[in-house]
Amino acid sequence: MASYRQINSGWTARVRVAGHDEEFESAFRTKADAEKWAMPIEERLLGISTMRGLTCQKSTSRQTS
Repeated sequence: MASYRQINSGWTARVRVAGHDEEFESAFRTKADAEKWAMPIEERLLGISTMRGLTCQKSTSRQTS
């Protein structure tokens, strides 16, 4: 999950998800900018896609008849 920290005059964002490498960026002027950067990274690492404001998690299980 993402975490945010205020440093000097800016913000840093760190995204950590079990089983994946950590992603980090520290060049944000506002926390909102950091959140905008982190959201698609979290979605990619968690296997979640968003479409038109709806959030759907990709299923890895298959049903057989």
